[in-house]
Amino acid sequence: MRYLWLLLLLAVPAVGEEVSGKVTQVVADALYVDIGSAQGLAPGDGGEIRRVGARIADVAVVTASGSQARLSIIRSTRRPVVGDTVVMRVRAAKPDEAETEAEAEAKRPPDERPFEPLLERQKRRAKPTSERNILHGRVSFQQLVQMDREGDLDFSISLLTSDGMLDRIAAGPWSMRWSANLYYRTGEAFENSELDGEQLIVFNLAFARPLEGGGFFRAGRFLPRTLNSAGYLDGADIEVAVGDNSRLGAALGFKPTRFDLTPSLDEPTGLVYLSHRAGTRGGAFASGSYGLLASGWKGEFDRAALLLEQVAELGKARLDATATIDFDVGGTEFRTGTRLTQLNAYLSWRISRAVTLRAGADHWERLDTAAERAQFNIVDPLLFDDGFWRSWLGAVFVLPGRLRLDLEYASINSDTGPTTTPWRVTLEHFDPFGIRGGNVSFTVYSLESFTGDGYGGRLNMHFPLAGGRWMFRAAAGFRYLEVADVEFDVTDVRVNVDYLPGGKWQISGGVQWLGGTALDSLLVDFRVDYRF
Repeated sequence: MRYLWLLLLLAVPAVGEEVSGKVTQVVADALYVDIGSAQGLAPGDGGEIRRVGARIADVAVVTASGSQARLSIIRSTRRPVVGDTVVMRVRAAKPDEAETEAEAEAKRPPDERPFEPLLERQKRRAKPTSERNILHGRVSFQQLVQMDREGDLDFSISLLTSDGMLDRIAAGPWSMRWSANLYYRTGEAFENSELDGEQLIVFNLAFARPLEGGGFFRAGRFLPRTLNSAGYLDGADIEVAVGDNSRLGAALGFKPTRFDLTPSLDEPTGLVYLSHRAGTRGGAFASGSYGLLASGWKGEFDRAALLLEQVAELGKARLDATATIDFDVGGTEFRTGTRLTQLNAYLSWRISRAVTLRAGADHWERLDTAAERAQFNIVDPLLFDDGFWRSWLGAVFVLPGRLRLDLEYASINSDTGPTTTPWRVTLEHFDPFGIRGGNVSFTVYSLESFTGDGYGGRLNMHFPLAGGRWMFRAAAGFRYLEVADVEFDVTDVRVNVDYLPGGKWQISGGVQWLGGTALDSLLVDFRVDYRF
């Protein structure tokens, strides 16, 4: 089942001096830089990533320690890489100014991946700011229209998104944070489906305040900061410091429905966890969170699980790992016994400025609980007796001539099919044709399944124009698959233009054509963003 995830909170404009550094590591939608609280960085500070002087991404500080900070990628025109320049705007601090836990939480983008333990955060300052009712956030409107000439897949989607925070309410310690999507869908593609018409999805609506000693209290709808795999809750959570290097926390509430996050009392859920860190950055360092989750379903005990999230560093090697172990309780029906239901492990080792090696292992199987089975009209054992293991190796090479080569080879073992070995090769060229900040990349990959195999390729390019005020993006892809002696092919072409008129606005538009075997459709996309 697919879940809708909230767009990341846009950076909050800040004033003060600028400090610069280098990107030291890139992980999913976040990155690490070699400047931190010693240079004045604090959670919520905004900035940008630059390559050869051109801006390629907007970022915001999630956590900051003495000589390092973790930044969330708010939006980007190119993927940041190790060695890129980061320029951060440090707020001009008054002698009595400080950031509260609530401020840091409200500015932290939701759904951070991979996880970041609580103890990675900068230690809190002692006194609150004198400002009150600080409001900032974002509103965006997006319109998509698809015209399909092969099947009954015409549709129109209107999407209004808002996220932000109201901090220092009435000059007190409380803050409120919200994030929501309002959809209106219509057209042949949505006829007779639950998605037809309007739909409001609230991801976050919670009040929070800091506690003495570095903890916090929060109530409303939220995704736990630590152990995100616990899922959304309507309830409350609290965290307290236990010594200098440990945190103890608990959350209690009800899970909303999985389909559209509608409030529900069917699935009461509780979570207790401990976070701890040891060692020093640049040497041997470990930081992790470990929790026990229990939930029910309509008055019956349904699930008990152990959740683990871990970061370990040794020199230039880093391991990120998350795992979920489910016990044989309550609603288990098809998969009995204690089971590892989810694992994501990512190891990176930066051998030199030019070579980074990577490896990983992933495992997934659907939760066998009464709450999960209730999401399906017909419960087929194959839905729950079907998982996979994926192991992979990769490497990144920085080559002369502003080239970057990214390789990956994987082995996937499914419970219901043979082992497949997909691979991917990507070659990127930075600043092509002398256009600073431009990028061209070409990817080729294999397609494998237990019913057939094939191949694919994709060309991506983007070029900043008029000093970055305009951005031109284009892509073209082709995929071929042969299944049971039947051939399928898909071609797609996409062109987008982004315009930054200055201030708090951004305007984007584009078209995408999809053609091939029984496919012929045109998708038009328009979007306006406003930050306040």
